[in-house]
Amino acid sequence: VVALVLVAPSLSDVSLLQQVREIPICLFWARDDAVKPFALSEHYTSSLAPACTLHASDLGGHRVLPEYLPSIAAWLSERRAEALHAAEAGHAPESAAEATPAQAQVQGE
Repeated sequence: VVALVLVAPSLSDVSLLQQVREIPICLFWARDDAVKPFALSEHYTSSLAPACTLHASDLGGHRVLPEYLPSIAAWLSERRAEALHAAEAGHAPESAAEATPAQAQVQGE
């Protein structure tokens, strides 16, 4: 896994966030989320810093909105470009056999 997108996360045990702390994370949260209050977004972003980018919206509740998709696609494209650059610089497995499925996909194999 080279990147993670979370939209309106419902994780009850936020201590589990430490397991993904090193992965770039894009977090989408609506201020009107009635399931998980927007105030929790601060805990998520501080627990995941510096790898977390928060995208806040005024409306949206606890769901993925079509308006999020361009931002998600752009963010994932940036992470893919970073992973490709790292692979070219020798910071990735040398062959597809050594790569995880996600890394192999990023490497285009």
